[in-house]
Amino acid sequence: MSTFAFVVTASGLYHRLMAANLILSSKPFGNYTWYAILDKPLGIGERFIQMPEGEKNIWRSQENPRKFYLKFASLEKALKVSSEQYLIFLDCDCVFHGPPNIAKLTEPGRRSFALLEGDLLRPGVTRYWWWPNEEIREWLGRMDYPHRRFFNLNAGFFGVRRDSWNEFIVLIERGIGAAVRMNLMLSSGWMTEEPFLSYAVHMMNGEHDRLLVDRNLDVCFYSGTYPERPLYFQNWGTEKDVPIPERLGIVHVFQKYDMLAADGRKRLEALGKSPQE
Repeated sequence: MSTFAFVVTASGLYHRLMAANLILSSKPFGNYTWYAILDKPLGIGERFIQMPEGEKNIWRSQENPRKFYLKFASLEKALKVSSEQYLIFLDCDCVFHGPPNIAKLTEPGRRSFALLEGDLLRPGVTRYWWWPNEEIREWLGRMDYPHRRFFNLNAGFFGVRRDSWNEFIVLIERGIGAAVRMNLMLSSGWMTEEPFLSYAVHMMNGEHDRLLVDRNLDVCFYSGTYPERPLYFQNWGTEKDVPIPERLGIVHVFQKYDMLAADGRKRLEALGKSPQE
């Protein structure tokens, strides 16, 4: 059984171009397997999974809260047709700059992973599109959360081990259920799946320090300087500037979607392919 595979999902030409850019950017660095849940195939070696018609409008909606649960559904679709031990979800606004050191995050015994940023149980640390910290504390308390720290994360890069999927999704559903009972879905101006993902990852991993983004910059990090290489990673949660390592892996690009889509079109055209409208 192969160790891991990547999963990406996109709907509409614009986001499919970004997905094409992501997949093709990985080609120089390894013969990676990609499961792509799309409305139309790209034809670049991805293992195409047809996106259900009913999901297209949810992805494109800015208001439907179900949009933010679809990453987990996408991973589950790939799980059903794959054989790899680990499935790793990537947002389509990521790009490869080198071979990511995935082995650091899939070491024996680890059942899921994401990269952790700032401890939201520490005074003064907040995440502006999550709920207020006092509501997060109450939410965790209702689930008898056992740890003294709870980090935020970015849901654009996470992985789950195949034999731990059921445990993972039960934890996701527990977190969603507690939030629904507290009416947090209604109080949040912009719902995101990130608190639920963070809860599952924390519960499935006793040692959290090894998942801190500061320690895994050679795997994946978030950057607003693309395509320029930053000198430091600025972690808002720890207020530390961490030197960028010489070896880069995946860069999660901050709000440069037009550039990524244009790069994807160029990569496709270089292969003699025309993206479907």
